[in-house]
Amino acid sequence: PFALLHPVAAFPTKQWATENFARIAEFLVNKGLRIVAVGTKKERETLEKLQKLSPVSIQIYDNLTLPQITNLASRAKLFVGNDSGIAHIAAAVKTPSVVIFGSSNRAHWSPWTDAPHEMVFEEFACQPCPGYVCEEFGEPKCILSVKVENVENAIERVLKVKSKK
Repeated sequence: PFALLHPVAAFPTKQWATENFARIAEFLVNKGLRIVAVGTKKERETLEKLQKLSPVSIQIYDNLTLPQITNLASRAKLFVGNDSGIAHIAAAVKTPSVVIFGSSNRAHWSPWTDAPHEMVFEEFACQPCPGYVCEEFGEPKCILSVKVENVENAIERVLKVKSKK
């Protein structure tokens, strides 16, 4: 069994810190899951940084086609990632998911699935925003404020729901 991580996003306001994903990888390995992380060739640097920061083994792929990612997501026990296209792929194939939100409109971009899922975010009055840059604070406090513990708790709840089914 493995968890699929997607530690990248289109904008900094939607990308949770790679260091945090490294902690989540360790948390998931302690739950008996192997870790697979995906991105594009342009995102390889982030995937390699994730490997370096993590005390656990992470298999990375930056060369998969969308059908291959879809197949991988369909076989994962859990998806954890930023609000992104890959999160929607995981939702479409009914993979239990924990999606981390920053600047995006959660009502519009939440996972469209009946599979167990949770969105993790910190509430800010300026959300949602266009997301390219943070005009309110100069840095994307919305995504930077999401706590590792909140993502871990969401993972626990999603895995618990999945195990009951």
